[in-house]
Amino acid sequence: MAYTFDSAQAVGRHRTQYFEMFINRGIYNDGWWAASRSNTPWDASPAPYDPDTLRWELYHLDADFSQARDLAAAEPARLRQLQDLWWAEAARYNVLPLDPRKVERLSAELQGRPSPTAGRTSFTYYPGVAALPAGSAPNLLNKSWTVTADLQIPKGTANGVVWAMGALDGGFTLYVKNGKPVFTGNFLGRTLSRAAGSKALPQGHVMLRGEVAYDGGGMGKGATLTLFVNDQKVGEARMAQTHPLTLGLGGTLDIGLDTGAPADEAYQAPFPFTATINSVTIELKPQTN
Repeated sequence: MAYTFDSAQAVGRHRTQYFEMFINRGIYNDGWWAASRSNTPWDASPAPYDPDTLRWELYHLDADFSQARDLAAAEPARLRQLQDLWWAEAARYNVLPLDPRKVERLSAELQGRPSPTAGRTSFTYYPGVAALPAGSAPNLLNKSWTVTADLQIPKGTANGVVWAMGALDGGFTLYVKNGKPVFTGNFLGRTLSRAAGSKALPQGHVMLRGEVAYDGGGMGKGATLTLFVNDQKVGEARMAQTHPLTLGLGGTLDIGLDTGAPADEAYQAPFPFTATINSVTIELKPQTN
């Protein structure tokens, strides 16, 4: 489009453009626009429909840019020409076969896309892991799981993030503040659920574990968070909802610090851990339908 910067009257060179999203279809060609709507994109469970019988609309954008006059009935031959062009463009750019799924298309796990974590249920990380992209990290959604940190606590008060995944718009974090452990679940940045211990971690070797018991019964359901120190329960919290498809927009996995916008507002990133982390292990249980 750079050529239009030199001349406001320049004739457009991009003569054809197709559109498709969840079988909502559209095609532009030489000033004309034809479109067919199957459903609204935000409706997760639309009623069944047949793409071949859905209604099409036709507009002459050069004369009716606001699309106020539907000319589909008045110009059936032109409409058919644009419909045929849409199918040709769809075939050319690998839009076919049409896929009406919504939720599944937003989840790599549900679609079975290639993933370095696919099929694995146990993951162990060590200090130095930082900003690991979500696509290379365990999928914590719609299932129960545990995160267990093998720690060495020195004399005095330990502080900092042991493990974090996600960000302020959704995620989980296991951290220690003023010596006391906390396990937090964040839903969409609106609701924080904290399972917190009332006593400081003991000196020496400590196993700190956070458990998420997913309710099941579908996607994005609730869960119970439980915090353990050396297998002793020290805190519990309830999440009324969890993320069904993605854990925030830019959240990553970190060990020993938090590289992003933290999932818990109680600390300021990076909040590095001041004691020793031997390892952090995540164990996934089967997805609950």
